[in-house]
Amino acid sequence: MTPETRATPEGHTLRERGFRWLLDAAPDAMMVVDRGGNILTLNPQAERLFGWKSEELLGHPVETLIPDRFRPAHVAHRAEYRSSPRPRPMGAGINLAARRRDGSEFPADISLSPLDAGSQTLVLAVIRDITERKRAEETLFREKERALVTLASIGDAVITTDAAGTIEFANPVAERLIGRALSEAVGKPLAEALPLVSDATGAAAESPAARCLREGHAMSGAEQYSLKRQDGSELEVGYSVAPIRNRAGVATGVVVVLRDVTEQRRVTRRLFHEASHDALTGLVNRAEFERRLKRILEGAGTRGESSLCFLDLDRFKPINDTCGHAAGDEMLRQIGALLSGLMRKRDTLARLGGDEFAVLLELCPAGEARRIAENLRRGVEGHRFVWNGEAFSLGVSIGVTPIIPGKGTMQEALRAADQACYAAKGEGGNRVRYERSGGSLSSAAGNHGEDQPRMRQV
Repeated sequence: MTPETRATPEGHTLRERGFRWLLDAAPDAMMVVDRGGNILTLNPQAERLFGWKSEELLGHPVETLIPDRFRPAHVAHRAEYRSSPRPRPMGAGINLAARRRDGSEFPADISLSPLDAGSQTLVLAVIRDITERKRAEETLFREKERALVTLASIGDAVITTDAAGTIEFANPVAERLIGRALSEAVGKPLAEALPLVSDATGAAAESPAARCLREGHAMSGAEQYSLKRQDGSELEVGYSVAPIRNRAGVATGVVVVLRDVTEQRRVTRRLFHEASHDALTGLVNRAEFERRLKRILEGAGTRGESSLCFLDLDRFKPINDTCGHAAGDEMLRQIGALLSGLMRKRDTLARLGGDEFAVLLELCPAGEARRIAENLRRGVEGHRFVWNGEAFSLGVSIGVTPIIPGKGTMQEALRAADQACYAAKGEGGNRVRYERSGGSLSSAAGNHGEDQPRMRQV
């Protein structure tokens, strides 16, 4: 006997009105109940879902299918529905558990809709097993929790935006980095919450989110940027950014990963400075000087004639031997500072070792080089070094040679300047020797003058 032949009079009314075929064809479990909550009819899907035969449920209260602990909520929901009988979509129903014939339970979504049966208003109940949905929700929840814990634990700042570059999420590190709370950052354009300045140009940098969305691929910051924080402070930052795509491959936003590299870059700059500068005087060391000289000779950055000067202090060794190395070191520091003050901004002054210095005069032809070299000689000659109440004077022998991009090697240029300096020292010192084209030399000697009081020549 089929459920149709056992239907109550109301069930016959439903059949006569053509509802039976709809119930049987529906993909979800459905049943019709009266205002008292008694089951009038149910479809085959409901029989399969609950494991009850139709004849075992007809006339029984619908609470038969609800576990005891959920019945009060179900009854209250039905009462509320009776006070306002209108369709309740699946999403507006109540989530609870249903009970099968064997006593097992499953999470169910129940929604109710009114049916006009003439003499009374019946209720169509749609029941859906949402076990898989709940499992998926639990999986997503756990994954989200895991992701949030991970994002909160990592040392990098993570920010996500929508396709318009508006911030949707920022982890705690990002809040600390940008200097504003998540509630203040979410909903703001990334460029506003994350104002970056190019270290190279000092100008505002393009938002990494905008660039990523425009170019459509992941990228990392090869350039160096500083972040202007809300409190006015600045941090040097490194970043990487990648598009967030949906299943269709369309970019729906970006994820930006930022890290504070202020200390890292400070250490890098310090290490580079230590590797390229003399520890005693702070001037460029020999290795860095030769690198810059080689760059000019190879034609990188300059096209015109430049000049190279080689300087060797006169009468330094006697002072160093008489007063000690501490005095010698202090004198070298003073001479280094003195010579630096006589340089043009584009020029390079280096200490090559001992009491030897070198000057690279970029884009400086012979005439200008002679003038600068003479100023250096006068500066050293006029300097008075005082140690333990005694004053000392010294001079400097300078050799100058022209350097032209594409002509000669670094070794040849250094040798020519060194030879000119050696010639100047051999002629009595405290003079400038100029190497002319073809290897000829000319010199200009300084006027030593008389010693000042309490000054002794060593």
